[in-house]
Amino acid sequence: MNAQMVRTLPVMLLVLSVFGGCVATTPMRVSDSAVTPTEVRPFSVALLFPDATRGFSLARNQDTGCFGTGDVNAGFGDIFTKTVTARLSKAFRRVSVVTAADQARESDVIVEASLSGLSFVTGCWAVPNARFTVEGSLRTLAPDGSEIWRSTRSRSQTAFGGLADMRTVATDLGNQIGTMADEWLQDLLNVPVASYAHAIDAEPAQSTAAASRFPDQPIKIDYVRGVERPDDIAVIIGNADYTKQGRDIPDVVPAYADANAFRNYALTALGIREGNIIDLRDATGANLVEVFGSASSHRGQLYDWVRRGQSRVYVYYAGHGAPGQDGNAYLVPADANAQRIELSGYPLDQLYRNLGQLPAAFVTVVLEACFSGNSQAGAVISNASPVFLKTKAPTIPRQLSVISAGSADQMASWEQDKSHGLFTKYYLKGMSGEADRGKYGNNDGQVEPAELERYLADTLTYFARRYYGRDQRVQIVVDGKG
Repeated sequence: MNAQMVRTLPVMLLVLSVFGGCVATTPMRVSDSAVTPTEVRPFSVALLFPDATRGFSLARNQDTGCFGTGDVNAGFGDIFTKTVTARLSKAFRRVSVVTAADQARESDVIVEASLSGLSFVTGCWAVPNARFTVEGSLRTLAPDGSEIWRSTRSRSQTAFGGLADMRTVATDLGNQIGTMADEWLQDLLNVPVASYAHAIDAEPAQSTAAASRFPDQPIKIDYVRGVERPDDIAVIIGNADYTKQGRDIPDVVPAYADANAFRNYALTALGIREGNIIDLRDATGANLVEVFGSASSHRGQLYDWVRRGQSRVYVYYAGHGAPGQDGNAYLVPADANAQRIELSGYPLDQLYRNLGQLPAAFVTVVLEACFSGNSQAGAVISNASPVFLKTKAPTIPRQLSVISAGSADQMASWEQDKSHGLFTKYYLKGMSGEADRGKYGNNDGQVEPAELERYLADTLTYFARRYYGRDQRVQIVVDGKG
């Protein structure tokens, strides 16, 4: 062995120790939470971790062809259980770890958290293609072990590749476990406890008076459950109670029920998870700007939630629309002033323009509203006759599809008992598969725009004419083209 080989040998041994087999890593710890609950919910939680999750110790290296780097062994199961326990303890009165669901009959909520996969790609030297991926599911159970609610997640972080990453893989994966646990916590905080707890039938109503004035029960429709799509997003707005602001704007009685019906559709048929629904009731002008952005900036909350090129976005609005004196159409927030709709309304063309700038895979807008200024409850505009106000058709960007209850000069009709809007009822029934069957479609399992239009002409349009003697025809624009 010559002198050059002797000098090179330690370096070769170091490289082999780094890239061959499993790799030593830096210690893990429970990461800090980015979620701060506004209050602690007064419920007890029994937390269950499967044995496979408790003992989870291997992170798989997805081979990049760079020196054959190995897998990583670490106490991932231990850090996962500690992280999830810490997150839930921030939001609930008591969290106790149990080993089986039947041990948790005294609790209000039974939660099972599972870690199903850990993987990483180290990248090559300083190329920014290192990736750390965590997969798991959180579900709530009944005492007999049957599932009530579930959220399945996959979290990935991309970083710079290179040799240094091999020593911190466990730490990077531990941080992703923390981020995934934060998203689960947010999921649980965004929905009523009664929707995932086995021991709570219902939470107190916020307003008995409002409940008596406005129906909120969604129409019962059997949907084919869609594939879960963790990156898709829905914005659901139901503006019903306009009179609480003391303005001269009539209420939209079925708006809560219609919004709840669309929520069921989003969760079931569209596969959208609870935590990816922005759900607003009686949204104010400030609420709409916060979510969709303003005339000067399109970067509202919705923009921040979108994953570039992956998220499919659905926007549903039930409430008033109105024409302005300037010829533009406006969504009418719950705090709008009917005499100053150009100043207090949210411009429809601004909505479309801002949605068109989302980096989403596609955007679908569904409007249970019309913009004639008339409604089934009376005139929206008190200082002018809507007959003399004509709206200009807003430009719809190419990446947007818009389905609205009627044309600009028509009225959105309700069921005779005010339980639902006719458009929402038959739109959702059509999308459940009715528009794909019989004389409307080809029964291929997909509802095409032409099928939906035929179905709504035979239902929505017919019943609006039969009940009220008025014309109402759905307006469908696909990818910016009517």
